[in-house]
Amino acid sequence: MKSFSEYFLQNNYDAFKIDKVTNGNLLYFTMMYVYYKEDWKTNIPELNTVKYQTLAYKVMIAYRKNFYHTQTHAADVVQNLYMVIREKGIDKLCDIGPIDFFTTLLSGAAHDMDHPGHNNFYEIKSASKLAILYNDVSVLENHHVASLFFLLENI
Repeated sequence: MKSFSEYFLQNNYDAFKIDKVTNGNLLYFTMMYVYYKEDWKTNIPELNTVKYQTLAYKVMIAYRKNFYHTQTHAADVVQNLYMVIREKGIDKLCDIGPIDFFTTLLSGAAHDMDHPGHNNFYEIKSASKLAILYNDVSVLENHHVASLFFLLENI
């Protein structure tokens, strides 16, 4: 059996296959893998390990089980961001430091948090609570970022 690192750093990365290996917890394992691989405990001392583990878990469970916008999709986004930024040298080209890298990957992890499975048009036309809350303006985008900010308040 391959290690998580061998799965993660593949060019032919298969999020669905690895999600099965991690028993449906791919986003958590992906976020923790990056935490240790990047040595954020040392490189971002303000980032407490236990709080980061809690954050990774809570971001993962904030994803609903719908057709596409799932924690598996979010883990795939984080892996792709990681590969483009770190493995392709964008970090050096753009002088990306540990905090910038952390916030970029956290944004990728949380970009579809609590997605209801519908698009903005549907939310607006159905006059959903989210559409009313965000006054029909970037309904889902506002919801995803607000969900992350609320989560961060309680970590």
